[in-house]
Amino acid sequence: MSTVYQEVTDSIIKQLENGAMPWIKPWATDSTADKNFLSQAPYKGINRLMLGLSSMVQGFNTPVWASFKQWQTVGATVRKGEKVQKLSFTHRSLRRIKLPAIARAITY
Repeated sequence: MSTVYQEVTDSIIKQLENGAMPWIKPWATDSTADKNFLSQAPYKGINRLMLGLSSMVQGFNTPVWASFKQWQTVGATVRKGEKVQKLSFTHRSLRRIKLPAIARAITY
């Protein structure tokens, strides 16, 4: 099973093999960059690259994305045969830990 990162790498290599110039970035990075349709939150990190490449390859001209369920909540339909675009999800969590008394006494 391939990883999302391998799929991105494969997609870039395929575009280069098809004649894409490696020094031209064909996806948007300004306020028109890809964002979630419902939350309007812009995608970040590797997701910007993945969605930009997907838009370019599939010929999409609207930089909005949503899950199948999100489209359903607004009464939209998804064309038959459409495939999912995988994204990378990272969740940071902060955890409080109790330090021993000796560690709390040390000042930095």
